[in-house]
Parts: sequence; C-alpha cells; structure tokens
Amino acid sequence: MEELKPLDNSDDDIADIATPIFNNIIDAHQTGDYEKLVVHLSESMKQGLDRQKFDSVVKCHLSQLGGVKETTYLGRLRKKESTHTLWKAKYEKDDQELLWQLFLAKSGNDVKLVGLLYS
Repeated sequence: MEELKPLDNSDDDIADIATPIFNNIIDAHQTGDYEKLVVHLSESMKQGLDRQKFDSVVKCHLSQLGGVKETTYLGRLRKKESTHTLWKAKYEKDDQELLWQLFLAKSGNDVKLVGLLYS
C-alpha cells in the first residue's frame, strides 16, 4: 500500500504543482484520453476510476458542456491526508460554472491524485 501525505509546500508552490496536473486532467476529460488521466492517479484511485467509469462520466456529463473556455484557480485547503485544490471552469455550451476539486497527496517524490470531484 502506498504511503500518501498532504503537500507541505507554500501556497504558491502548491498552485505551481497543481496547475499542470489540473490542465492534464481537464484535457483528458475533453479528449476522452484515459491514459492522460491515469498517470496522475494514486493506486486506490486507479481501482476506483477505471476506463469504463471514466468513459461514462465523459460521455454522460462533461461532453454536453462543450470545451473548457476558461479556468480559474481558487485556492487550496489543507486536510489531514491530502491537499484539496479548487478550480472554477467555464464551458462553451453552458453558462454555468463547474467547481473542480483535486485532492492531491505526495507518494514518495511524486504528487498523486487521491480524489476528484466536480459539481
């Protein structure tokens, strides 16, 4: 079992670490590219979010919104087991905004996604 710890970096460093991960995750959802997403997942996330679930989320929910036209980093929350980063995303086909939450943790020298929510 992999040992996971919350990020202990400064706020600016967390934003710098999280931004390319978030961009890859958004791109993976936009293109339906599970392989682009899975490189960021912790072992437990890989078990919980397999290709079939990913394809279902993309097809049933996110594809209806169109492309992402704008994202904004809102900040982070330090939790006991992970660091939650919050993002606002605006889409081409819908005026509503989605809140994306990435739960990040250190696994050795890597940063892994241990949770992912959007609403």
